[in-house]
Amino acid sequence: PLSTFWTVGMRERLRHSFDEMHINPWDDSDLAKASAKEQEEIMRQKGLVSAFSGNLSYDSTDNPHKPRRGWRSLFETEVAGIGGSYQFFKTTYTNSIYFPIFKKSTLKLRADFKYMIPFGKTDRDHVPYSERFFLGGDNTVRGYKPFLLGPVVHVRGGAGNLHATDTPKGGLSSSLVSLEWNQEIIRMLDVFAFVDVGSVSFDAFAANHIRPTAGAGVRIDLGNRAPIMVGWGIP
Repeated sequence: PLSTFWTVGMRERLRHSFDEMHINPWDDSDLAKASAKEQEEIMRQKGLVSAFSGNLSYDSTDNPHKPRRGWRSLFETEVAGIGGSYQFFKTTYTNSIYFPIFKKSTLKLRADFKYMIPFGKTDRDHVPYSERFFLGGDNTVRGYKPFLLGPVVHVRGGAGNLHATDTPKGGLSSSLVSLEWNQEIIRMLDVFAFVDVGSVSFDAFAANHIRPTAGAGVRIDLGNRAPIMVGWGIP
């Protein structure tokens, strides 16, 4: 801790990566047309991720579990390549700002920006899937299935399978902006409405294919800080 609101931190992480994606042989994409050796290099990524990061955070919220006012912000930079099999630079800047507007009513503005730049012997096609950015699901762009926002590999069905599938491949740039209104009805019951806007791109420092959603729901807290949320998001 630097002060009441400011905190600084560092970390070193080591992780063994073994990521594999299977491509249907009937797929007509460029990936499927590549040679067997090229496909193996792109689809199977095995090695050690060794990364060091530093972060600076600010938190002035009035409640750690259900804030009504204040600002949470985190800025983190990470470099992978101090040993290991991969080399990339990653930066993250996330923010959540809370404003009380009526009695027991709160407006939350969220803005998350994450970027990755591979360098050295690692190009963008060889960044491990588990290190890439994904959006979609209950905690990001609500209304989309988990991880489905952004670039995908399109796979056609073969002779015995007529259904096409889209496999998310993640991105190197991720942007998320969200506005949510929350109204407490009783202590254990809240209603909320939201607008989420997200983008995942395979290009560095890019925001394209922007996808907005809107929706509403209820949040029930049964105790032990384990809320049950039921909502509906419309892409």
